[in-house]
Amino acid sequence: MKHKTIIFTILLLMLPLATAIVEDFSAYSNFKEITMDQCATAADEITITNLAPIASFYEVTLSGSAAEYVQTLPPRLSLKAGESKTLLNIITAPCGTKGTKTLVTHIETTTGVEKEIKQEITFKKRNNLKAELELTEIETCPAEPGVFKLNITNSGSFKEQYEISVNKHAEWVTTNSNETIKIEEGLSQEVEVYFETPYDQYGEYEFKMYVEAIKNKLEIEIPVKVNVTKCYDFELVTEQPRYEVCDNEWTSTPIILKNTAKINNSYELDFEGPKWSGLEVERVSNVAGEEETTISLITTPPEHFEGGDYFATITAKTTLGDIERNITVPLYVNECYELGLKSNKEDTVCQGETVLYPVIVENMGVYDQTVHVLAEGTMVSETTVFVAGNNETEAELMFEIPDDKKPGKLYFTASIVGRNDTFAKSKTYLDVVSKEECYMADVEIEKDIETREEEDRRIPIIVRNDGIRVAAYTVSLEAPEWVEADKTEVVLAPGDEEIVYLTAEPTAETEEGRYDVVLGLVKDDVMYKKTIPIEVAGQEATVKENKFLNFLKDYMYYIIAGIVILAILLIVLKIFSNDK
Repeated sequence: MKHKTIIFTILLLMLPLATAIVEDFSAYSNFKEITMDQCATAADEITITNLAPIASFYEVTLSGSAAEYVQTLPPRLSLKAGESKTLLNIITAPCGTKGTKTLVTHIETTTGVEKEIKQEITFKKRNNLKAELELTEIETCPAEPGVFKLNITNSGSFKEQYEISVNKHAEWVTTNSNETIKIEEGLSQEVEVYFETPYDQYGEYEFKMYVEAIKNKLEIEIPVKVNVTKCYDFELVTEQPRYEVCDNEWTSTPIILKNTAKINNSYELDFEGPKWSGLEVERVSNVAGEEETTISLITTPPEHFEGGDYFATITAKTTLGDIERNITVPLYVNECYELGLKSNKEDTVCQGETVLYPVIVENMGVYDQTVHVLAEGTMVSETTVFVAGNNETEAELMFEIPDDKKPGKLYFTASIVGRNDTFAKSKTYLDVVSKEECYMADVEIEKDIETREEEDRRIPIIVRNDGIRVAAYTVSLEAPEWVEADKTEVVLAPGDEEIVYLTAEPTAETEEGRYDVVLGLVKDDVMYKKTIPIEVAGQEATVKENKFLNFLKDYMYYIIAGIVILAILLIVLKIFSNDK
């Protein structure tokens, strides 16, 4: 029993030696020297092969000056007999790491079999920043961003962050990226850098633009220049090459001010032109960029002003930038609405009639207009007429003359009023006559009118219009029943006459003697009378009269010859008496 215990103890002591003899492995890396970038991460492969006929367990530890930057994955592993596995040494180089450092990878089995791999790791600062500007000098306007186009390339082996800054005028510089610019390795990105001054700042600005790789702590400096021009330009324009304006008329002519800049501006105005012209305002304030406003040129030539060409010059000067522009506006003055009035000096009218009094309205202006015609005085009348430019037309004023208007002169003033209160007038009168005088009638008859009993006699009566108006007279008779007129109405123009025949047919019972026949001519309520005496004789008187007439008829030539001879004798006697 004692011998068995001794033998077992000896076997236990010899077991590790037997195992060590059995375990074996190989370990290697492809690189004895490693070179890598700062701020980068690299991986180195370590291959382990189990050369023993039994399975083994391995533990990896690191040492050396580079060990703090390396992590082994996995740090422990097991291999079957003849099996190989690869582990990774992950090397992470902090930014700023530089120089060559040693890394020792120690591999040991659980029975104490170990091997080491020694490597040199060199950390270098590799350039991972490339920045280029499309233009290093640009031109812009106040309050308008000038744009630099910056292309940044990450030429390194890791993702980098970049930051843009300037040494001056940082308050005027922005980018289209509000955050730090992040670019993957090997890629590029375009960044727009804006330079924008306030609206009242302009000139040349030189400064430096910096692009920094934050991790790698690299920086590029780019000198740039921005020419901020005044850019306060504007235009003064008119809608027409020449404007026609009228005398005695207020006219507003539009002058357009165009702010062609992109910023607001104000403008001081100055004017030079005829004394009857001027600007509505002396200053135009706060015209928005790329907008326009209207300046009113006011013209008021006096009435009857001499027409022709005149010129007005408008000068505008910007409050920002002192830019000055001017425009000359041609003005042509016309007598646009000149009026004239021509009327009869007088006209004769009748009581109780309605008359149209003609006046001539003259438009001596160049434009058509509607004219108000008015008569003022004892009688009032008005009308409206259209008159073409440089033309005249007739207007009629209507007057209703009362029946009881006293004859005499009726004074009134004819006046016309056109556009812009253009005015003309003429004083005249109407001569009012009575109805009796207006339609005056006259009757002419034979001196002695005689007729006989049972005789048919036609008596011609001449009726004449001695008035001033056409009259339709109603014929009336105050006469015995054996007297009749052949007409009941006579229409006569002034100065015209017409015959009215009276037919007298006294009967056997009609007494001899004188009969007064009254012929009346009535116009309206006025009657014109004429008494016509008619002598009625008996049959005896008629026989004696016929014998006497027959005697005169038979001896007419003898009577005339005797009268002529007697006249000759008297002349001869007169001559002889003068000789003595």
